[in-house]
Amino acid sequence: MSDRIVLEPVAGPPAVAYGQSRPICDRLLPIREVAARVGLCRAEIYKRVQAGRFPALVKLGTSSRWSEREVADWIERQKAGR
Repeated sequence: MSDRIVLEPVAGPPAVAYGQSRPICDRLLPIREVAARVGLCRAEIYKRVQAGRFPALVKLGTSSRWSEREVADWIERQKAGR
């Protein structure tokens, strides 16, 4: 029996967020980073989450985090809707 770990490749190319040269690996972002990326204050982000107009948060203990990929997709939808 082997103790080797085999990693399977993930299907599809990784997404790249606007203004970034590195692929998004879907990190979980803290509120301060989300606010900086979208140009909204913390209170407005939470208000939009509650109204269903912003990606849902992920709770890690007492911390709130957002999917980097979902935030990037939200930004792209805002640009497409102008």
